[in-house]
Amino acid sequence: ALLGKRDYSYASNLTGVNGFDPFIKRSEEVLKSTQEISAWFKKISLMHETNAKSLIKNASLSKKKKTYASAVEIGSLVGAWRAFHLQLESLGNVELQASKDFLAESDRIANFVVEKTNARKKLVAEANKLTTDLKNSISTLLKAKNNYDSKCKDADSAQQAYLKAKQDGNTKPKKVQELLSRSTKSLDVATQADKDYQKALEKANERQTRFYESEMPSILELFQTFEEERLAFLKGAFQKIAEIQSTLPPAYSECSRDYVQVSDDMTVTGDIQEYIEENINTVVPPTPLEYAPYETDNPNFKLESAANGPQAAVTGTTKSISASDLNTDPQQPQYGLTDQEEVKLSNPEKIHKLQAQIADLQETIKAEVGSKKGMEKLVKFYAMDPKSQEKAIAELDEQKKKISTLKKTRRGLERQLVELDSPETTPANPETEQTPMPDNKTVRARALYSYEATNDSELSFNGNDILAVTEQDESGWWFAEMNGKSGFIPSNYMSLLP
Repeated sequence: ALLGKRDYSYASNLTGVNGFDPFIKRSEEVLKSTQEISAWFKKISLMHETNAKSLIKNASLSKKKKTYASAVEIGSLVGAWRAFHLQLESLGNVELQASKDFLAESDRIANFVVEKTNARKKLVAEANKLTTDLKNSISTLLKAKNNYDSKCKDADSAQQAYLKAKQDGNTKPKKVQELLSRSTKSLDVATQADKDYQKALEKANERQTRFYESEMPSILELFQTFEEERLAFLKGAFQKIAEIQSTLPPAYSECSRDYVQVSDDMTVTGDIQEYIEENINTVVPPTPLEYAPYETDNPNFKLESAANGPQAAVTGTTKSISASDLNTDPQQPQYGLTDQEEVKLSNPEKIHKLQAQIADLQETIKAEVGSKKGMEKLVKFYAMDPKSQEKAIAELDEQKKKISTLKKTRRGLERQLVELDSPETTPANPETEQTPMPDNKTVRARALYSYEATNDSELSFNGNDILAVTEQDESGWWFAEMNGKSGFIPSNYMSLLP
């Protein structure tokens, strides 16, 4: 009675880190118990059936055969003897009816088990689905965290390699530029991995909160209802058995009274409360999963997304990366023809010298454009640090001016080539003579001069070769195809064909 007054529930008092496993197991066990109760009553039915058949058979044989008692006895004894036979047959009929009633109740319980087994399958399937969804969310988070750590480690190593090469005066500028490009790309990949990790963390916490605060309590309510319905059904079944038992001869009366008493004493709420009290736990749902930043001894390593994330992506004091660290500034050579060269060099020699200088300028512009892109990323990176961002913007402006100066120098060299007015070697000014190239359209172009590729990404060609240009970039390098090969080409060496 005391337990029946407790205000316990599965959803409020049995939510724990073990999830649905205890309830899935218990629902299976109680159905086996209910099936066992059905089988036991079936055995009782068979026992009464056997007894009934024996009683009826003996009574029937006594009617058909003459006995010594009926032949020799007289008076009241004969009447009593005949009454025994009649009572025997009557008792057999009562036992037979009880057997049928016990069997019917056994079958009713068995059918209930089948019905609840099907209901349990659906309930367990829903519980397992929710559990799997939560586990998958946590698994996705762990994969994102591992990928984040791996990409940060790669970016960290690439950045240290670049800074070391930059500080080493013996490293060639081109090599430094390659390391800078690799560091910038690695940093981009690590930044994206960090964003993916934080996104997975947010989703995992949302999924975990929904599971423990909403989904799990709802399923536990269904498990409790499942058990309440089973207990209520069995209480009714036991009361029916007590009723059947009461129809049997007085020898069963005391047993029948006990059946009635224990059936009436059954309390569905009390049993539920007792089960909860025995299994109650104080485990609270897991706390939100926390952001775990990549740890490094490199004080220069930092990600863009980490500045806006839960905490910095490195431990200890972090030194800001200056925009100047992303700009190699080798001493710029002098371009063009000197007065002495104008006098001493022949026309072909002048053209050759200018072509070499233009090619060198193209490489320099290409490298400086790459540095500019890195500086633009720094400007975004310092969004939460106005002072550092202001410095980065100033250095980015200087870089843009530097690129503009280099392009102006290149145009001056191209004009000098035009002024030489050589039919075979006069270069076309790409800014005045070439028609704009439509986007995503292949056009043909004629090579004004020969060009030898300096790396695998470029394409070699001879003067007057016809190339199929598939892409034009503002840096002055186009992408073209010829004789089954493709690569980058200098645009100022080409003249578009109509």
